[in-house]
Amino acid sequence: MLLLKKIITLCISIFLLLPVTSAFANDSSSFSSLNQSEINDLETAKQATEGLKTQMDKQEPLFIGDPKTAENQASTISTDMSRQAAGSYTSRAGEFLVTTDTASSSSSTWAGGHAGLVYSSNYVLESFGNKGDMNGVKLWPNDWDARYEHFQLRTVIGTTLQQDIDLALKAYNHLNKPYNYNFFNINQSSSFYCSQLVYYMFNSMYNINLNDGGAVWPVDLTQSEHAYVVYSQ
Repeated sequence: MLLLKKIITLCISIFLLLPVTSAFANDSSSFSSLNQSEINDLETAKQATEGLKTQMDKQEPLFIGDPKTAENQASTISTDMSRQAAGSYTSRAGEFLVTTDTASSSSSTWAGGHAGLVYSSNYVLESFGNKGDMNGVKLWPNDWDARYEHFQLRTVIGTTLQQDIDLALKAYNHLNKPYNYNFFNINQSSSFYCSQLVYYMFNSMYNINLNDGGAVWPVDLTQSEHAYVVYSQ
């Protein structure tokens, strides 16, 4: 009888632990699951993210301008920072946003930061893994200038205004897909984390690679030679 009680107690304990174990399994992986190359990529990205945060903390709102809207051609746009001038935040479909003020995942294997793809002047396609019922690809208000103290608005070089609009419309097809907790699995489309969605859309549609290898962290989007700043604050 005593043995039976012990067995029942053990079974109940295992059952109660199952949801907890499952919850942690969804929150990405631990360092022990990463290979050395992935660990190096993560550590480099964490340092770069801290550097970007320090840079952003010193920024005043700057509107550089988006000549693509006037010229409908990005290939001739200069990235010269001397073109900066004071202005206000406006955005259009197909541009993307990066901030270090928040993180899209609470996992220890996340490098930090968050990114979003502008769907329209009113909405941004964003994917979080730490928002409970709002996890995964969702439409969030296009209010980054109020939501975050510091961020960058960027657009890619080599696409037209219409191509950016087409990309945003196609990205909408991924709405409600789950968050991708495997940060190094970037070329599949069944799930997405924030910066992966931005990377995947431009890479799959126009062969524009905004990543430098490994996982595609938000900071990677700011370091790509294929994009330039439109607005920052």
